[in-house]
Amino acid sequence: MVAPVTHEDLMDTLGARIDTILEPLLPTDITIMYSNQEMPTTLSDPWMKVNIQHGGNFQADIGTANHRYRRMGRILFQCFGKLHVGTESLNQLVAHIEAVFRGQKVDSVNYITPDVIDRGRNGKYYELDVSCPFWVDVF
Repeated sequence: MVAPVTHEDLMDTLGARIDTILEPLLPTDITIMYSNQEMPTTLSDPWMKVNIQHGGNFQADIGTANHRYRRMGRILFQCFGKLHVGTESLNQLVAHIEAVFRGQKVDSVNYITPDVIDRGRNGKYYELDVSCPFWVDVF
C-alpha cells in the first residue's frame, strides 16, 4: 500500500489494519462498534468500541522543495466486559491489540507503544482502554 496522503487514505489504512490483522485474532462473536455506529440491542461479552482520534499536525522539515508534514493521532479501543466475572477476557483483548499496534511501521504509519488504562466500572460493565498512538508523514 502507498503512504497515506489524505485523511481518507489514512482512515482506510488504519481501518484495514483493524479489519485484516486485529479482527481475525479476536473471538468470532465479538461485537465491535465504531464511533459513528448506534449501540446494538445485543452485545457480546466482551465487546469493544473503536474510536480514531486525530491530533495535531505540524511541519516536520524545513528547506526542501517538498515539505513534509507529520499527522499525529491515536486509536482508542474501549474494551467492556461483564462485572464480577474477572478481567481475563478483557486482558486477552488488550494483549491482541498491543501485539498488532506495538512499535511497528506499516504502510508508512508509525505505531507507538500502546497505553492501557483501567477505567474500572462503567455502568453495568468493567472497562479497560487501549490507546494506540500513531503518526504518519505526508508530503
